[in-house]
Amino acid sequence: DMDMDMDDPTLDDQLPTLCTLGEDALLLVLEMCDSVTLCALARSTSLFTRPAPGEGLSLPERAAWATIRRHFASGAARPYEKGAAEQHRQVLSLHERGMLRPGVLHDVPLHAVEGAGSGWEVAYQAPYQHRTSDADLDEAVPR
Repeated sequence: DMDMDMDDPTLDDQLPTLCTLGEDALLLVLEMCDSVTLCALARSTSLFTRPAPGEGLSLPERAAWATIRRHFASGAARPYEKGAAEQHRQVLSLHERGMLRPGVLHDVPLHAVEGAGSGWEVAYQAPYQHRTSDADLDEAVPR
């Protein structure tokens, strides 16, 4: 009989937990998480806050970077250069909020750009009544 008794107390000792998964398996699990979950995990235990040996990044940061890298490679996100003080989880959050969509962004609420932790500053803001492109905006933004 191959049925496992899920109420068997000895089974609890055999099931893997996040703390007992190998690093590669754990990274795959974390890559399925959104930025909010990754941030919560990063605050939860030293397993998720300390950098992996030789990596310089914690597991949640590595998972966020792997996820956003896939979005960049597939064309689902515009190229974006992360700021020195910006975390990969913040970049993933920007992508999740639609801020890194390819092309010109329309109807973006100002608070989404200036929100705490975004690291973004409004360089130029003016209403327009015509179709525009990234090049139009690049030329119009004062330097």
